[in-house]
Amino acid sequence: MKSTHTVAYVTQAYEAGPENLAHPLIFVNRLQDAAGRHAEALGVGMSGLRERGMAWILAHSRLAITRCPKTWEKFTVTTWPSGRDRFYYTREFLFSGSDDSELARASTTWFVLDIARGRPLREPPLPPFPFRKEKLLDEDAPTSLQLLKKAATEATFAVQNSDLDVNGHANNAVFVRWALDTLPDEICRRGRLARLEANYRRAAQPRTRVRSSLQVEEGEGTVFCRHLLTDADEGEELARLGSKWFISPAEDRAPIGTPP
Repeated sequence: MKSTHTVAYVTQAYEAGPENLAHPLIFVNRLQDAAGRHAEALGVGMSGLRERGMAWILAHSRLAITRCPKTWEKFTVTTWPSGRDRFYYTREFLFSGSDDSELARASTTWFVLDIARGRPLREPPLPPFPFRKEKLLDEDAPTSLQLLKKAATEATFAVQNSDLDVNGHANNAVFVRWALDTLPDEICRRGRLARLEANYRRAAQPRTRVRSSLQVEEGEGTVFCRHLLTDADEGEELARLGSKWFISPAEDRAPIGTPP
């Protein structure tokens, strides 16, 4: 039973966008897949947990991106469980490109859900599995996920059947997509995502209308965005995200925060 697991992938054509580079969502999707594969190998995978009325839930993630892979580029994800604090488990991810250079790294926090009660289990009945006590990312500053003060842009999305995961809720990668799809075009055209942090607070049920709100803070060559996802009808907070972008210079441009 190995504490570290490596999975090989290829960037598919449908995952690429402008400049023939994968969308940052590729990291969010692949880390879920790599985590699930390793959990199965460790005997704590979703298939066995669901038979016992339990499920792994992603609570928090931090991602640092060096570059996105190109179309058809081969890359690997190496992952390992890195610790436990009360009912939270942490897991790390290292993404490496075809030339073995680092693409990205991520640190994540998970808990085991009692499906019937809808609550985390403080002492989940899991078989023992090995940890590698090495964490790849330090905690971000406490202000990184502060609630935004005033939204510059808002958009509303509905949870579709294609958004659902094995638990019947909107997949966490869909939360990230909703947040990034609310960005001004100027950031998408000239920005490179360097950091992404997400705190998932509540599940989004089928047909829920989700409001994605955005606040932009412009710096010298960088932009920091605060994202808030709420239930558009009930007002309940679903997730908070923070994204940091490096912005390429441009002449005669409008302010970054200008809505599309």
